[in-house]
Amino acid sequence: MVVVVTGHTGSHPTTSAAVGSPSASPARPTGSPGTRPGASIPALSVPPPVARIPVRAIPGCGSSGCRVVSVAGNVRPGLHLALVRGPDSAVARQVAYLLTVDGRATPLGSMRLRHGDYFVDAVLAEPVCDRLAHCFVAAGLGAHRGVMNVVSVAVDGKMTDLSRNGVFTADTPQIRAVDLDGDGVDEILGMVSDYQPDFATGTDYWIQWVWRAGRYIADGCRQAQPGQPAPGDGLFVAVCPI
Repeated sequence: MVVVVTGHTGSHPTTSAAVGSPSASPARPTGSPGTRPGASIPALSVPPPVARIPVRAIPGCGSSGCRVVSVAGNVRPGLHLALVRGPDSAVARQVAYLLTVDGRATPLGSMRLRHGDYFVDAVLAEPVCDRLAHCFVAAGLGAHRGVMNVVSVAVDGKMTDLSRNGVFTADTPQIRAVDLDGDGVDEILGMVSDYQPDFATGTDYWIQWVWRAGRYIADGCRQAQPGQPAPGDGLFVAVCPI
């Protein structure tokens, strides 16, 4: 099964499942981030069918063994982002790449994901992108932890890693990007434990990282209540007790 982005809800594309070569509708109704008033807005396009995405353009995928896992449509108007699983280098660690393409499946840029041990698993959040064309790919780390990969996608499809050497980590794999304050710019949200006296019985806290002054920084946390869902707002205390 391949997951393909087909719509748009809030700041994120929405996803639907399809088998074979799916089609998708444009995901973003606005121009690219930073478009000047009065400037022409690049046209949206339908993401190319999965079978047409040229994974062999990725260094390390030239001899095949790579497959497209998901496609985020119109990360910027007319520009699409594919998550590609490569041939695994070890039993306990997956290899994954990001590949940008245009509506004609022309490859524009690629990057290997460096942070995490596995990138394709049912417990992980789907890759999403926000209005700044920052894209977030969650990964599992070790036995039960999670880490967030963050890239910025430029208008030419080139990508810049904003992950700060893998500093966005949580004590569960359910780390994700979510727009908590409704401004279209995602925060990174994860859960951490104080390990007092141990992980199983310690107190859990939600922690968030926010985009500020050109980087993501930790911006407080709040205690997680058993059985309650993740916070839906940005009301975090300024000082984290852990």
